[in-house]
Amino acid sequence: MKFLPFENITFKTKVDSEEILNRIRENIEPPKLNSSIQSGRFDPTMLIPLGMIVFLYVLTTGAFKYESVKSIDYLAQLFEAEIE
Repeated sequence: MKFLPFENITFKTKVDSEEILNRIRENIEPPKLNSSIQSGRFDPTMLIPLGMIVFLYVLTTGAFKYESVKSIDYLAQLFEAEIE
């Protein structure tokens, strides 16, 4: 997905897959819905948090990409490597 910053990381572990899934299930909780959304009412003040989320997304993505480009260039130079 182009909209989310991510890194492709592979973990090697001795823990079996069933135990990994159990640990993930124990650490994830279901999302909580706003009461005005549940009742079907629209409140214009709900747009303020939406704007804050969009701003946070743009800020985070921009900062991530800026640092990611610098790191990739530095590591390619350090290792005398080419980026595939």
